[in-house]
Amino acid sequence: MAEISHLRTVTGNRAFQQMLAASQSEHLIQLTKAYPSSDLVWTPDVHKTFRDVSRKAGPELFEYTSSAGSLDLRRAILVYVSAQGMEATTDEIIITSGAQQGLDIVTRTLMRAGDKIIMERPTYFGMLDLLRSSGIQPVTVEMLNDGVSPEALEEAIVTHGPKAFYTMPTFHNPAGVTQSLERRRQVVEICARYNLPIIEDDYAPELRFSGEPLPTLWSLAREEGNSCSVFYVRGFSKTYLPGVRLGFVLVPRSEYENVLSSRSLSTLHSSNLVQLFGVAYFKSEVWLSVRDQLVKTYSKRQSALVKSLKSNLPRTARILAPDGGLNVWLHLPDEIDATEMFYTAIRNGVSYFAGELFFADKPALNTMRVSFGALSEAEIPDAAARLGATVSQQMGEKAPSVTMVL
Repeated sequence: MAEISHLRTVTGNRAFQQMLAASQSEHLIQLTKAYPSSDLVWTPDVHKTFRDVSRKAGPELFEYTSSAGSLDLRRAILVYVSAQGMEATTDEIIITSGAQQGLDIVTRTLMRAGDKIIMERPTYFGMLDLLRSSGIQPVTVEMLNDGVSPEALEEAIVTHGPKAFYTMPTFHNPAGVTQSLERRRQVVEICARYNLPIIEDDYAPELRFSGEPLPTLWSLAREEGNSCSVFYVRGFSKTYLPGVRLGFVLVPRSEYENVLSSRSLSTLHSSNLVQLFGVAYFKSEVWLSVRDQLVKTYSKRQSALVKSLKSNLPRTARILAPDGGLNVWLHLPDEIDATEMFYTAIRNGVSYFAGELFFADKPALNTMRVSFGALSEAEIPDAAARLGATVSQQMGEKAPSVTMVL
């Protein structure tokens, strides 16, 4: 009980770090890693690309470069952006050390302490931590099955006078919701009408297992006659390059210099070695073969996990499996508190992130995010069995025996 109380006395990043630290035992099956396994992305072609870059690199590695990122990398990113059906120019791209830095510099540009921002409920806890540390007040709106309610969004804008709307329209983390095309158009139209900037966090659009790709808010905002400002934030840690810390932001030209100034205050520029590798990686189109392998592998693993969870969790549990990404959002029976249950799960040999972490207000305590980035196919049945046994124990039911981790 002391463990539970201690978790409840901390919030945000500290609670996340404590759950993460408790998940590191080699005896645990980790349902916490929302990024691909390194053995799937470190292919022979990727290895060769990195080796070639390291061998050919010279004194330029030790030179300072532009805060916007090297021109070669921005040109290479344009190839990637074009493959996603988006249009941009090198003068709209700022290279970042991952998506988190992208969110930081855009937030730093658009808002100050005391300002308000609209966001979905639940939402990405990394953004919540950023807002807390900056003194920015989140205003949350509930999501429907196809995205945020346009009526709720407009009411929040009128009532609270926010400075931006933060959204994850594709494979929402953690809830898995993908905004429909109609919903996307409504969001862009409403935000344009109120001159409200959108921060679009597009964390893993290529990891699509079903359904058709949808245009980004960035693309919809550039349609003829549309005046909506969208800041498109993208990192590659959840897809191609976990641990490398490389990303970019697409910025409206009217705000480019302001965001660039914020970026230079964060760090002057990204690692030259990482940028050189990024150029070679995207120019050679190595990423296309990596993408195809990731989609093939994780589509199977998501299906296997959902099937196993359905077999092991109570019938009243709701399992929200998205069209892509590496997360599954669970609504457990109402009497379950996922934070209180956390250390029981650890002792039963499985870890997860309690849903409470993803709420700025009105937390649904019976929710949790389970991620399958680190799971092998062989581990999936055992992971679901351990989680199901933990839920049964919490509900006071007789649970099947599980491997106890002491």
